[in-house]
Parts: sequence; structure tokens; C-alpha cells
Amino acid sequence: MKTLKIKQDNVVNAYQSADQEGKKLLESLFPGQFFSMEAIKTFEDLCRIAGVDPKDYECGDPFLTACNKLQLIYRVFNQGWEPDFSNLSEWKYYPWFKYNAGSGFSYYDYDFTYSDTDVGARLCTDTAEKAEYIGKTFADIYNDFLTIK
Repeated sequence: MKTLKIKQDNVVNAYQSADQEGKKLLESLFPGQFFSMEAIKTFEDLCRIAGVDPKDYECGDPFLTACNKLQLIYRVFNQGWEPDFSNLSEWKYYPWFKYNAGSGFSYYDYDFTYSDTDVGARLCTDTAEKAEYIGKTFADIYNDFLTIK
């Protein structure tokens, strides 16, 4: 059998531009080479995976900075998936927070919507696991996004 050599950058570029079926195929051919939630512990980790500079998401205003960061977070975690709000049978998940006076928002749970639109509808994902992970890992960014300072 002949061995095929492929540059990692070419595989990663193919993965980033592939549709969901293409991504599944590449993940099966190259296990462990692509997105892993567990590899993301900080916003800087996320930026490294996305190939962007974290400073590009700072703008001086805590709310707008948090908004910019959350958009990137969901773009990376959703890996090309976009919610279809006209599809009532497609579930969409987002983190749910409990506000604790003195410490701000802390991750509480996740929720889903299927036929209505809630505030922050763009900030949703396709699985409960992703919503929970985002909520726990980036609670500090959500705190800046959801509170007035």
C-alpha cells in the first residue's frame, strides 16, 4: 500500500472550510487533530486555536470587548454551525447564569430554545455540552457582557 503525505496546514485549512460532513470525514481520518473543547481553558487558548491575536478583541469598553470575545467564542465552538431560527425542530442551547451579589454571574445551567427567540439568541450552540462548557469557562466574559460597569 502506498503512503500519502499531507502537510498539516493543508488538512487544517481543508477542515476549516469544510461543511459538517467534510469535517466528520476529516475527523475520522485524522483523529485528535482538530477542535477539542478540553484544549480551551482561557480566551488566549481559544485565540491560539483560531489563529488570532487576543488584543484584536479589546476595544476599551468592557461590554463591547465582551461582545467581541463572545462572538469569537461561539464561532470557534460552533465550527461552522449556524442556528436556523426558521427551523422549529432544531434545538439551540445557551448557558444560563445565576447572579450572586458581590461576585457577579456564575454558570448555573444550560437551556435550549426551539420556537422562540431570547436575548442573545446569536450566542447559542448546537449541543448542551458546548453551552455548559462555554458558560463555565467564560463566566467572567459573560459577567462583563451582562452587567453595567
